[in-house]
Amino acid sequence: MKVKVLVTVLVVLILINLGTIGSFFYFQYQHHREIRRAPWEKFRGSRTPPFHLTPKQREQLDSLRAEINRQNLPKMKEIRRLHHEILRLYRADSVNLKEIIAKMRQISEIRLQMEIETLENMVKAKKYLSPVQQKYLYRILEHSGFYGKRSHFNRKIPRRKGVSP
Repeated sequence: MKVKVLVTVLVVLILINLGTIGSFFYFQYQHHREIRRAPWEKFRGSRTPPFHLTPKQREQLDSLRAEINRQNLPKMKEIRRLHHEILRLYRADSVNLKEIIAKMRQISEIRLQMEIETLENMVKAKKYLSPVQQKYLYRILEHSGFYGKRSHFNRKIPRRKGVSP
């Protein structure tokens, strides 16, 4: 083959590769741009209808969310501290099982208290929303894994053969 034909084929192949790489980065950038949206628009594009919050509702829900976070922050720090204590107790030469179990019970009590407060705040949030928006909120909770289809309460535990439940 002649040199001109080889150079032309090489240039065409290089242009195709550059176009492919450019397309890849373009779509990668589009994907990251879609992720950077507001937290309340997290489920945009799902099968559920849009939330359509009014500015007043959005303000009320944001203040409620800030209140929940403000209440839970010290509890999360306490849970983290208790986890560190459990690890410290576990690493000790003589493991005190009763003390570790007591710390684990404290953690579960704090988590239960946080769950109860979350449910109370969800009841407050329900007052701000219309029936259609409440239905949408239930769908979000159902698909988030908090309650419903993906909840850790509904997971099937694999069983070994010959072991009764």
